[in-house]
Formats: sequence, structure tokens, C-alpha cells
Amino acid sequence: MILSTLDKAAVKKELIRYIGATAFCIVFSVIYEHFSHGVYSQFMLLMYLFPLIGGVLPSALHLLIPTFRCGDQMTRSIWNCAVMTLTFGSAITGVFEIYGTAASQLTYAYWIAGNFLVIFAVVRYLLQMKKIHAEKIKK
Repeated sequence: MILSTLDKAAVKKELIRYIGATAFCIVFSVIYEHFSHGVYSQFMLLMYLFPLIGGVLPSALHLLIPTFRCGDQMTRSIWNCAVMTLTFGSAITGVFEIYGTAASQLTYAYWIAGNFLVIFAVVRYLLQMKKIHAEKIKK
């Protein structure tokens, strides 16, 4: 099983999408904070970090370091869902904080699901790397 089956064009497209998502999150949080009458939320201000660290960084590493493996398509899909879930969770938590409402049960679901998806993707990736390492040793 080769983990780095994605070609450079697909990784570049993913990198551009994540850069766009990061830029959108920055613009969205700035505009939302501007109209929030001086009320700020760290969740809203730092929402851009999820697509930046979770998407731009791995895609850039995949392009810059030839030996860096991003995982198979399923692992990448789980990781992308985790990044989206955490980004949306940060936005929703920020909206509730700016609105002045205590944390809703809905926000907890985003954080739990996002963290579960991150853990699941990392464990799946590590198991795949272990399998590849074992195959190299057999040869």
C-alpha cells in the first residue's frame, strides 16, 4: 500500500482550497467581529488556525518533502472532515460567545466529534505507516 498516491496537481488543488478556506475564515471573523459592537471571541478570532495548521501545513509538507506521506484517500477524507468540524465548531462557539449565550450543547458536539475524527485519522495513518515499514523490513 503506497500512501502518497496523490499526484502533485491534486495536492496543489488541495493546498489552494485550504489557503482559500483560511482566507475566508480570516475575512469572516474580521467582518463578524466588526459588527459585534466591541464584543470579541477568541474562538472567532483564531478560527483560521484550523484550516491553516490542519490543511495548509500538511499539503505544503507533501509538496516540499518528497518522502512525506499524507495517507490514503480514506485517511485524508477523515482528516479533512476533522478540520472542517473543528473550524465550524470554532465559528459556532464564537457566535454564541459574541451573542452572550453560555456554551450550548451543540458546541460540545462539534468539539467532541472533531477531536474524535482527528484521533481516528492519526491512528489510521500511524497503522498504515507501521504496515509500510513492516513491508520494507520483509524485503
